Amino acid sequence: MVLLRFAILGQVSLLAAAQEQSLGVEHMPSDDAVSLLQYQAKLNKHQANEEEDDAWAGGYMRCTEQEEYTRSGCHTVTGGLNFAGHPRLCAQQAQIRNLDSFEFFAHGGSSWCYLKQCDSVDMKWERSDTNWLVFSQRCGLERNTAKIDGTCREAVAGNLIYPNPPYSICGNTLKFKNVINNNLRGFGPNTNEDGHIRILETLPGVDLVIRADEQYTPWNAAKNGIHLGKFGRINVKSGTKAVFNFQFVSTGTMNHVKVPEFAMTIFDIDQFKGCYGRMSINASHFSSYHVSDTTEVITKNDGGAPGRPASATFMSSMAGTKNDNPKKPREMTPAQKNRAVTLVFKNRKFFNLGVEISDAGAGKNLLFGGKSSLLDGTCGAKGRR
Repeated sequence: MVLLRFAILGQVSLLAAAQEQSLGVEHMPSDDAVSLLQYQAKLNKHQANEEEDDAWAGGYMRCTEQEEYTRSGCHTVTGGLNFAGHPRLCAQQAQIRNLDSFEFFAHGGSSWCYLKQCDSVDMKWERSDTNWLVFSQRCGLERNTAKIDGTCREAVAGNLIYPNPPYSICGNTLKFKNVINNNLRGFGPNTNEDGHIRILETLPGVDLVIRADEQYTPWNAAKNGIHLGKFGRINVKSGTKAVFNFQFVSTGTMNHVKVPEFAMTIFDIDQFKGCYGRMSINASHFSSYHVSDTTEVITKNDGGAPGRPASATFMSSMAGTKNDNPKKPREMTPAQKNRAVTLVFKNRKFFNLGVEISDAGAGKNLLFGGKSSLLDGTCGAKGRR
């Protein structure tokens, strides 16, 4: 896959190289003209070695999952006709502005470069009459091909290998200490309350409201709510599936709040003995996700398409018991880290998780929290920051 990606990048650059020579940089913003001229000269000098260079300025990669004649529907910040004469120059302009994506098209003696901000792995694909090239810091990532010898069958881990998130993620930790409404879809345990779960001050001045769709059925609703003062927990009957909506609101109101950056971890992704009660969790609109180097979670990635957002599905592979469940999100054992995934989100008012449990004649818990030991590479292990 990596070699194929190199070939694609090489073809893109060779296609645009002749065009940039005739375009020059007189169309570039004046304050960037000198640096762009220098960068263009460097491009020409190292053209022959380009296929050896995996990451462009700022780590932008071609979105290899992109269908032909599509473009990104993410927010356009700036750009336009002859804004940059080559994808690498477009990448440099995106990096200067700290933007995560861009799209590029060249035809004849003209080129178009639009700088984008997606805040997510989802490029929001749209149909187009023009065959755009879309690049992002979240596209073209290496895929983990390690084998997992699970209790169902051997499988490939399949997770994408994202760079560590920025250190700023460490200071915005979701808390799960107090629930003030606990009656998800009317199943209880507090059947006299509104039909949702409300977690008080998951962030300062911000509550988390959780709702379920009409498919939700618990095995034991008494387990819903807060667990050990550190986790949120939702019980799901095996043989069923449901979609859960997590919404941030101002404390004491239902006014939506946009959270700039946060981490959400799903713990204890396992199953019953054999292959019963297998757990699958689908997530979308995340900026990145992170698993352990020796993960036991099987990941299936969907890059999205027009009318379908990008997403990832995380599936259990190993049997577990209540005795191996985590008790502290920041002090997980290696085995507990192998059965968890941390999702990083940016600029979200809400997010959804789809959960499915295969039939087993019982129930399993969706166990979730904020940042976890999976972010030790960025935040440091607890007590060692």
